[in-house]
Amino acid sequence: MEDLSISKIMYAAIAELEKAFGGTDIKLVSEKMYRKPPTEFAKAGMLGVDVLVEGIPVFLPHESVAEEILWNIGRINLAEEWIWQIIKDDLRFKIQ
Repeated sequence: MEDLSISKIMYAAIAELEKAFGGTDIKLVSEKMYRKPPTEFAKAGMLGVDVLVEGIPVFLPHESVAEEILWNIGRINLAEEWIWQIIKDDLRFKIQ
């Protein structure tokens, strides 16, 4: 059985995301990690948590985003790129 408690990696990644752009509001919403249903690109589904990024609800994947931010030397750039994409997508949705 999979341990679904929130990993230290997720807390550390959220701390890195909060540093983006000189301070980004990130709120952890989930009480435990959960796995999204399988897709064509994630055969086993994606494990992660729900967060609010500047008030925008989004799923933070453990393997593809959180670990990448933590283990990459350009982590702040990755964090800012991920956040910018969320904000851009949210604005595009509101305009349509």
